[in-house]
Amino acid sequence: MSLKDKNIVITGATSGLAVAWAAELSKEGASVFIGGRRDGKGIEVAKQTGTAFHTVDVASEESNREFFAAAKQYFGGSESEPHCVDFVFLNAGVEGNLEDYNIATLDVKVSLRLSIVLHIVDIILNCIALHMHV
Repeated sequence: MSLKDKNIVITGATSGLAVAWAAELSKEGASVFIGGRRDGKGIEVAKQTGTAFHTVDVASEESNREFFAAAKQYFGGSESEPHCVDFVFLNAGVEGNLEDYNIATLDVKVSLRLSIVLHIVDIILNCIALHMHV
């Protein structure tokens, strides 16, 4: 499958594997919109990878709504033409070392991240497009 002219959104893209994905997908001809919590790092990554950046805290439903609305606008979507995103990579994760967590803390963080993924999928399906690949 060619990625040329595909519109791709990546969360958690201020470090790690998502940075490599953003660079490679952009190099393959996709238009890539990345997000993360760290503005300075996100802007730097966007410049390095030829992508666009918008701040997002995936632990916040409001921040996710703003992020995906910005992605839709970036890709030229509108209320009358919402089908503008082809792929979404939900990449944000739990920070820190496992040694720093006890079971209760880890359980809360994992539960939070799982519920956030479900909220984000709901936002994507209701706000952007029903045809995209999640």
